Amino acid sequence: MKKFWLVLLLILSFPLLAREPRHMITFGSQGLGWLGSAEKMETRSSSPFKSVDYFLSNLAINYAYRLYPRFQIGAFYEGVHTEYKFHRRGGSTSSQETEINTLGIFLLYNFHDDIHNAYYIGASASNNSRAEEISHDFTDAEGKAPIELDDTNQIYELLFGKRIPVVMMGFENLSFSPQVRAFYKTHGKDFNDQDVKYGLGFTIIPVRFDLLF
Repeated sequence: MKKFWLVLLLILSFPLLAREPRHMITFGSQGLGWLGSAEKMETRSSSPFKSVDYFLSNLAINYAYRLYPRFQIGAFYEGVHTEYKFHRRGGSTSSQETEINTLGIFLLYNFHDDIHNAYYIGASASNNSRAEEISHDFTDAEGKAPIELDDTNQIYELLFGKRIPVVMMGFENLSFSPQVRAFYKTHGKDFNDQDVKYGLGFTIIPVRFDLLF
């Protein structure tokens, strides 16, 4: 019985035996950060709109934990909000808004115990939603029918990357970590009207950094 509890204790404490570092945060494309932007566009007298305002907010959060010496498990979130406000010469305002949210988890395997300088492969699964709304008075002013593109999908990715240590002023926790990804994506909502079943594609992320601590 004592041997059973000893083995169980070793299994439960094995993640704590992993060599440092244990935590990872990614910066760069699809990495931790926030972007906000605002623009005011002036129009010509021939336009039905006096001016157009544009707003953008992009928030991304991610975290990975070193579960075992060569395995990492993590989660990520990205939210994108864009909005156009069209100010008509009569004083009214029309709008066009897009909201995109992605939430997922991932698992990485490193080919070396020194994950600062290792090739790695991984897999991720995420849920993505896109909602676009266009006010009808805007489409009436343009003389066009409303066009909206709403979608809900699940994304499954396989990825491959390489970490290269970046040493700056004695700081050794940062690694350059470019990636390539292949993905399978389901589609719904407006894509159902076009009988779209799934999509296949690939992504290249050439500028990407992992902070390991």
